[in-house]
Amino acid sequence: MAGTTDVDFAASQQLMCECEDIYAKLTKFQPTTSKPFKGSREELTKLWTIVDQTVHNREQGLHVNLALLDAFGRSGNDGRFTASGVSVGECKLYATLHTLALIDPDVLRPHARLGAFFERFAALEPSRAVIDTGGEMPGKFAQYFIAGS
Repeated sequence: MAGTTDVDFAASQQLMCECEDIYAKLTKFQPTTSKPFKGSREELTKLWTIVDQTVHNREQGLHVNLALLDAFGRSGNDGRFTASGVSVGECKLYATLHTLALIDPDVLRPHARLGAFFERFAALEPSRAVIDTGGEMPGKFAQYFIAGS
């Protein structure tokens, strides 16, 4: 889970940190099942539309984070960021991308490498089990973040 090399370990940790940045933005602006009206529509729109990487991190939209992730890591488009392809950072990335895809199914369209990663990881049996049934948990997970209305 930590990767087979120091480079893989560092990549895994960086993926986890980037995912935490995305989650922090979601918790601040994205409506949830328990709080369907959160912040302003303007803030929510900015979260999903701003692509300017030159502004401060707190003002960047999600697609800036996704573009940085798309450009990160191993060369090629084999759907992996580490040699194993299943480091803890990649697990966290899959969960984060799945959360975003539940809100907007087309969110990964502009990010080919992330799309390849997401599709590969989603096809893994352990991923399928968690998504389809909850795996070893008592039941299937419910969606928490929802699309803004």
